[in-house]
Amino acid sequence: MTDQPYPANVRALHWASTKLGDPQCPQLKGFTWLTLSALACHADDDGVTYVSQRDLAERCSLARQSIMKYEAELVELGLISKSPRYEGGHRTTDKIQLELAQ
Repeated sequence: MTDQPYPANVRALHWASTKLGDPQCPQLKGFTWLTLSALACHADDDGVTYVSQRDLAERCSLARQSIMKYEAELVELGLISKSPRYEGGHRTTDKIQLELAQ
């Protein structure tokens, strides 16, 4: 992870902020919402990010295993989708799509 600030996607951050307290997502709170917000900070204009779980864990001051748990909860809630990626036959960071239309 670099020490340089990263540009936040305002649209994605706004979308994430509207999900907190949303009656359609009553389970979204605490660290799950923090994880969603961190993903939104890394997303491009289409809501796509390739941020690593290690970087998210560092940004959120959580263990990587916790990020894995919260990402799984976000998938279950339908707020993100994940696609594995491979380079040279090795697994790399997942493609994570924020479901901005949701």
